[in-house]
Amino acid sequence: MNAFLRFCIYFDRQPLPANQETLKCYVAFLARSLNPSSIPGYLNVVRIFHVQAGLPNPLMDNWELSMIRRGVTRLLGRPPVQKLPITVEILRSLFQTIDFSLAGEVSFWAACLVCFFGMLRKSTLLPVSPKLESLVCLLRSDVSGFCSDSFLLKIRHSKTIQFGQRVLTIPFVACDDPKLCPVLYLLKHLTRSKLSGDLPLFNYMADNRVIVLTHARCVQRLKSGLTAVGFDSGQYSGHSFRRGGCTLGYRAGLNLTELKLRGDWKSQAFEKYLFVSASSIFKSARALSKCAAL
Repeated sequence: MNAFLRFCIYFDRQPLPANQETLKCYVAFLARSLNPSSIPGYLNVVRIFHVQAGLPNPLMDNWELSMIRRGVTRLLGRPPVQKLPITVEILRSLFQTIDFSLAGEVSFWAACLVCFFGMLRKSTLLPVSPKLESLVCLLRSDVSGFCSDSFLLKIRHSKTIQFGQRVLTIPFVACDDPKLCPVLYLLKHLTRSKLSGDLPLFNYMADNRVIVLTHARCVQRLKSGLTAVGFDSGQYSGHSFRRGGCTLGYRAGLNLTELKLRGDWKSQAFEKYLFVSASSIFKSARALSKCAAL
């Protein structure tokens, strides 16, 4: 709302009710600095502004505005740039950079493996801020059924679980490669830093104080590790674990329903996370040609 009001004040436009010319100029103004896909969100604020004031929705059946938006998309639109997935091979390389004598490094590695095998969103895994009172991330008490080769993780809050309407339980089992075992390293983390169950899952003790492993801290450590082993860290983010885990699940033979349930997707949007290698694409092409020759 502030963006629209600032626009109206600067260009001497009447915000309520906004006329056709104001709306079209606002879209053109936004297009100077925003991706076209971001503009609908700003226009929706204008709609809410009018509805709250008891005025008609100025976006309803607005043909001229629709044409302006379509033109902006055609002129400035570009495909989204996805970060690359974290793969098993990258994880093995990253393992070489971990100093397991430090509690923070153990916490980081446990978080990486849980995020990867759980296909978790960054907002679910770690807090964005050290302010404990505002946290909606995983807590230590969300881990249950811990044994030598498995544990259960309760997801109480996520992008699709905003109001506590359900709890998603994700099982984790031990990996034959100990470097990549989420069970082993979560246990190492929990026993290394024994803290209260109502604290974020990946908090750890260092210098006799509790350190919060935030998302920003984790991504910073990820990028420095990737750089150290020769990867372009700019091509990866915290979301790369989710995409990599989804791709691994697909290659492991999980059907689309199983992937959707484990990754907590409500729509088919998860399909865009699947990374299909060039060799797999050529394999499909060869299969088609071979079938045609029969």
